[in-house]
Order: sequence, then structure tokens, then C-alpha cells
Amino acid sequence: MRSCDIINDMKNQCESCLLPFNQDPAGKHEHPQYCSLCFKNGQFTFKGTGKEFRDMCYKAMTTEHNIPKWKALFFIMMIRFFAPRWKTKK
Repeated sequence: MRSCDIINDMKNQCESCLLPFNQDPAGKHEHPQYCSLCFKNGQFTFKGTGKEFRDMCYKAMTTEHNIPKWKALFFIMMIRFFAPRWKTKK
């Protein structure tokens, strides 16, 4: 998926982690805007800041999922700048 596709297709991916809904490990999500990894039982699964969330995601991508560091950094940058949940409110 290209970065411009992420911006144009937000309705089909999680607004917290940008995971495409068709790749949701649970196969379904209870909230229309968030995947099953980010939202369960009526609440967010991660309660920290956006930076803490990105740090956690980077660690998981590089250690648990063996994603190359450069690619994980790209995904983290996408979350930082395009995920609606983490955008700074002005």
C-alpha cells in the first residue's frame, strides 16, 4: 500500500494503528473506526500517549514480527502523521 492510499482510504483501516481492516487478526472489529488490536470490550487497549504507542509498536514490529527497522520506522512515521487518533488537537 502506498502512503497516498493510506490517506485516501482511511475508512478501511484503523484510525489508531492504520492496520487495514481486512488484515485484522480477529477477522472483525467491534468499533467501526478501530481494529480489534486497538479497541476491545468498549475501550482502547492502549492508554498511554501517542509517543508511547509508537514506541510499543516499533518494538513489536522489530522483535515479534521481524519487520526490518527501516520499514518499522516508516510505519511509525505514518502513524504519527496520519492516524486520526494520535493527531494533536489544536
